[in-house]
Amino acid sequence: MARLGDARGIVSHRFELSEILKAYDTFKNAGKERALKVALRTASAGGGAH
Repeated sequence: MARLGDARGIVSHRFELSEILKAYDTFKNAGKERALKVALRTASAGGGAH
């Protein structure tokens, strides 16, 4: 099985799953928001937003 690389370097915005609408708006307005990659995380992943 191929191993995936570390994507943390290209993720520009991070949101909790509960913030999915805000994340979608950021993705939809990627040019204005300067969003390269938007990532969602579940509660079990921990950490703060953005």
